Amino acid sequence: MIKTSDIAILLATYNGEKYLSEQINSLIAQTYQNWQLFIHDDGSTDDTLTILHKYEKKDSRIHILSYPPSGGACKNFMSLLDQIDAPYYMFCDQDDVWLPDKIEKEMHLMKKSEQQGSNKPIIVHSDLHVVDSLLQTICPSFWQYEQIILERYQHWEDFAHGCLSTGCTMLFNSSVKEITLPTSNRTLMHDEWVTLCTVAHDGIVVALQEPTILYRQHNDNALGAQNAIHRHSVSNLCSHIGQILRTNVAHYKQMNAIRPISVVTYIKQKLS
Repeated sequence: MIKTSDIAILLATYNGEKYLSEQINSLIAQTYQNWQLFIHDDGSTDDTLTILHKYEKKDSRIHILSYPPSGGACKNFMSLLDQIDAPYYMFCDQDDVWLPDKIEKEMHLMKKSEQQGSNKPIIVHSDLHVVDSLLQTICPSFWQYEQIILERYQHWEDFAHGCLSTGCTMLFNSSVKEITLPTSNRTLMHDEWVTLCTVAHDGIVVALQEPTILYRQHNDNALGAQNAIHRHSVSNLCSHIGQILRTNVAHYKQMNAIRPISVVTYIKQKLS
């Protein structure tokens, strides 16, 4: 176990050479400087590790962890979380760009939230500025792009609608870590699992209602933004009906593994 008194930024990499330097440079340029960057590579075959070692030599806050590949983004991120003991954590994708005051603004909201429940699990998350591979604007608000309505998420059952917090925007405290590990064979993605566990344990999930990230969309995104108008179109629903059903069954099983929810309640909320 590695201990730090600073914010632990967890960066999971895999064949990220194309955008990795831009992302790390945006971390180094943050107005809030009390952080440590912990990186685990999942078996890259490009120049990702060469780039990482260059930064590790240049900045003493950057650390590459060496252990076997985890097998996918979710397991990679959660393995990093398991390895590090810190007061606060942030997930970091390899292909985005953090706006300069991301950490500062999220820490300000975290401290404010801790005054309401200092011993509770707390997640701070934010909107994202959706951009293309060249950082040109697709949509200034991910929430608008995906038609995410924050007010819809008030109770456990409301999370049948999907994940509220995007991992690369999240800042969370050590109490969140305590309730999210170990994961389950029902775990789908790290951010969704962490958010659901926090809500299920009556934690606090608070939104910074502005973008803190340039959320880059490109051909190699593990996940990414999808325009809600297209996603909800009849043609898209018909052509992907099997995948949609499988995704919802998996999401239901994940929720039920954390805190019981009936199939009827899940379907009712999903359709509301």
